[in-house]
Amino acid sequence: MDRNKPIFILLQGESVREIERSIQRFRNSDVYWASMNLFSLVEPIVKKINKKFDVLYVSSQERVLQEINNIKSFVIGDNTSFITTTTIIENELRDIKCRDNVIISDYGLGYNSLTAFLYALINLQFRKIYLFGADGGVIGKDVYYNQKYLDDYIEENYEARKLSIYKDTQVMNQTFYEKAKEYGLSVENTEIINCSLQSNISIFRKIDISTLSDEVCC
Repeated sequence: MDRNKPIFILLQGESVREIERSIQRFRNSDVYWASMNLFSLVEPIVKKINKKFDVLYVSSQERVLQEINNIKSFVIGDNTSFITTTTIIENELRDIKCRDNVIISDYGLGYNSLTAFLYALINLQFRKIYLFGADGGVIGKDVYYNQKYLDDYIEENYEARKLSIYKDTQVMNQTFYEKAKEYGLSVENTEIINCSLQSNISIFRKIDISTLSDEVCC
């Protein structure tokens, strides 16, 4: 992978609709497309411009079981770079652990999955990361872009889920860079940009999606 190429991470927050509405702008963009955990929620967005996910991160064993066939299809069929944890690769996905496009990262485990994913990308020395749908809680009517789809997978009480997301976001805002440095990660070499202006995640610089530079958009 070219670490100088921007990486666009599509997450499941309500604001990911913003890039969905303007996705045609990025049809010819020289970027990596990425997602994590229940990536099937947002996969239809990149399919609108005939793209696939170039990078996937899965840290939840529950999500692996829900997405296992899709994961193997990406890793084996499409040669997608797949980042996961030691526990998962030694158990649920041990049959693909020797593939060159499988990357093991245990940074940030115990924090939220986005933190762990970003730590993995920082360790891989990506220079510029753009977040879409990184809301860190409710900013519209729902927590998630496709709430009904997600409700089929998550049994946790909706209100309890919202509270846990807010707590995770608070920890992320307070400790993200401090903890990264404790892991020995070179955070100064990676810029993370949040393309959700209303996001509850405040640790990263925010921009309006319409202001993305021409060099990214074409």
